[in-house]
Amino acid sequence: MADLAAWAGLLDGLKRYDESEPIYRRALAFYEAQGDGYEIAVTSNNLGGVCQANHRLDEAEIYFRRALALKEKLLGAEHPDVAVTLNNLGLLLKKQGKLSEAAERYERALAIFEAQLSSDHLKLLTTRANLAKLRPNERAVAPYVWLIKCVGDPVFCAPNIGTGGHLGMAFSPLFVGSAANHPAMPGFKAPEELLPAIPLERMQERR
Repeated sequence: MADLAAWAGLLDGLKRYDESEPIYRRALAFYEAQGDGYEIAVTSNNLGGVCQANHRLDEAEIYFRRALALKEKLLGAEHPDVAVTLNNLGLLLKKQGKLSEAAERYERALAIFEAQLSSDHLKLLTTRANLAKLRPNERAVAPYVWLIKCVGDPVFCAPNIGTGGHLGMAFSPLFVGSAANHPAMPGFKAPEELLPAIPLERMQERR
C-alpha cells in the first residue's frame, strides 16, 4: 500500500488529480482498517491537497483538520510534520477568505520550522513567504493608502502633497507618516492607529 500511495504522490506532482484521488481514498480506507494513525494523517493531508486543487475547499478543510489533529496527537504539537499541515491549512483558509485564521496557522508553522529547521530550509522559507504575502510589512503600507482614501477617511498623514493633476483635489495622494517618519525611510514605523487628518465634513466635499 505504501508503494501505491507513493504512486499517487507522483501523480499529484503531475497534477493528475483525477487519478491520484481514488488511490488516496483506497489507501485511506486500508489504513483506517489497520488503525495506522500516522498513515491516516498523511493520507488525509494529501487528500486535502487534492480536494483543494479541485476547488472543493470545504472538503479539503475537513481532511486538513483531521490530519492536523492526528499529527498533533501522535507526534506532538511542535513536530515539523505538524507545521507542514498547518501551512497547508493556512493556504486553504486564505483561499476561503479567512485571513486571520490563515495568519494564525502560518505563524504557528513558522515558529515550529524556525525552532526545528535550518534558516535556509525550503519549508521555512516557503511558510515565511506565505505569511509575508498575507500581511504586508510596515513599509508596504503606503500603496494601500489609495485604497483607504477612495473608500473612506484618509489615514494619519503628512500635509497633502500634490493636487491630483487634472482629476482634481479629490484624487490627490495622501501619505502615511510625517516628514521625520515616512515609508521611504529605512526605519519607518506605521502608526498604530489610523486617524483622519482633517474633519470628516471636509472630506465629504472631496469625494
